[in-house]
Amino acid sequence: MEEIYKFIDDREFSKALAAIENLPDDEKIKGRVIIAKADCKYELGIDLEALEEYVRYLVIYPDGKGKNFGLMGFSVCLKNLDLQSEAKRYLEMIGDGHEGKEKELKHSKEILDKQEVAIATLRVLLE
Repeated sequence: MEEIYKFIDDREFSKALAAIENLPDDEKIKGRVIIAKADCKYELGIDLEALEEYVRYLVIYPDGKGKNFGLMGFSVCLKNLDLQSEAKRYLEMIGDGHEGKEKELKHSKEILDKQEVAIATLRVLLE
């Protein structure tokens, strides 16, 4: 895992993913490996695959130590996929004080508020 974390620290996410793929199968299902894989895919802009990995972590380890990290990654991927309402719902599940939670939650609320105004404006036009 040290090599994988070094690649991640050096922002060499493709190399980190390759190193993860070379791990034995019993290592690939460990929580920290799943989160690392999800984070690398997120950083490479592969949001759907990152989302799948975060979900995988949350299903296998619903009460794991990385639950807040999984929920945060999952939520940010949803935001990147323009699923603000869903992202907001999962951001609210993250424990208080988790780094970045309030900023992301505020951003989602702002976007949802703007969308609500836009929909109301559209309704006026269509009436």
